[in-house]
Amino acid sequence: MEIREKLMSDMKDAMRAKDSLKLEAIRFLQSAIKYKEVEVRPNAITADDVLGVIKKLVKQRKESIEQFKILVETDQNFAIISPKYAKTLSIILEIKFYCKWDILRRCI
Repeated sequence: MEIREKLMSDMKDAMRAKDSLKLEAIRFLQSAIKYKEVEVRPNAITADDVLGVIKKLVKQRKESIEQFKILVETDQNFAIISPKYAKTLSIILEIKFYCKWDILRRCI
């Protein structure tokens, strides 16, 4: 089964199960794949292109988490968010990232 077909099947399952986190991750991934598809026109998108999109998205999410951690640790003007809240927010973002990564990894 091709990755895109697997994603569509997983999206239908997520809709039936009302799993909003999985559904959000799959829709985001499909959107990025569609963008790549438009980008490579008139050629067809290959499985390698799809894997490249997935790897790029994972890398971006990892970098975003690291940048947020650096911002919270170093920026003293970030006083609007208390250190306790900032740590909680950082943990939530990390959990969401790893949940989405796990979903994507299972789709490959």
